[in-house]
Amino acid sequence: MRKLNKPRLTKLMTGTLKDRAEYKPEQDALIACAVSNALMMVEAGNLIEKHGLLITGQKGDLIKNPACMIKRQAEQSMLAAFKALKLDVASKGAADPDAGESVLDSLMREAGL
Repeated sequence: MRKLNKPRLTKLMTGTLKDRAEYKPEQDALIACAVSNALMMVEAGNLIEKHGLLITGQKGDLIKNPACMIKRQAEQSMLAAFKALKLDVASKGAADPDAGESVLDSLMREAGL
């Protein structure tokens, strides 16, 4: 599995938009937002896998892992950026239109997730 990093994912997203002839330089801020939130979502997911959904709080009781909220917010922000870029998670991507794969699935596959 290739390491997921900001430059690689940014290049993949920009390439997908260029393949679809939908890239505009003014979209760079939205792309950066989507990439940052995607990476944050993956990192939070890794923390949840490592520590679990519940962790021991300061008083010794079980509490919800704060990474759950971070992952949820990052996912919502990423999906909003995808929508603004017209990269709907259910739409077919130009990368492999016959595969029946969504744009998000295609990007995550290419990123090694």
